[in-house]
Amino acid sequence: MGTRGKKECAECGESNGARAYTCKKCGKPFKMKNGVIRYSKRPIEDWESLEEGDCIRVLSRSGDYYYKQNGDKVHWTTAGKYRVKEITVDNRGKSNGISCFGITNRNAGYHWLYMGKKKRSKESPRQFHAPHKIVRIKDPRR
Repeated sequence: MGTRGKKECAECGESNGARAYTCKKCGKPFKMKNGVIRYSKRPIEDWESLEEGDCIRVLSRSGDYYYKQNGDKVHWTTAGKYRVKEITVDNRGKSNGISCFGITNRNAGYHWLYMGKKKRSKESPRQFHAPHKIVRIKDPRR
C-alpha cells in the first residue's frame, strides 16, 4: 500500500487518490467496498456490455458524418444523453450498434448509434459510418 490518502493500481503501480474509482494512468477500475463503479469520463470500449436502461452520453464530433460541398464535416448524431434500449446485431450475428432513446428535449426520440468499424456509406461517396464515442453516466433523472 502507498502513502496515507493514496492507493496503488494493481495493474500498473500508479499512485491514485484514496477515493478514485479508476486508475488515472491505465483506467482499470478499483475494487470498491460496495461493488465496482462503472462510471468514468473516458469513452467506454466495452459498449457491448451495456444493458437495457443504462444511460450513456454521446460525445460531440463522433459517429456518422458527411462532407458538404465546401468540405465542412457534419455529424448526424446530436451529442447528449441517451437511455439504452438494446444492443443491435447485424445479419451475420455480430453486434454493430446501440438502439436508444434521447433523454433530453434536444435529442428526444429513437436513435440508433453505429458502433462498428469506420466505413464509407453505400448511399454516397461523401457519407461515412464511424463509431460513436460514448461515456457511461448515472441516470440523470434519479
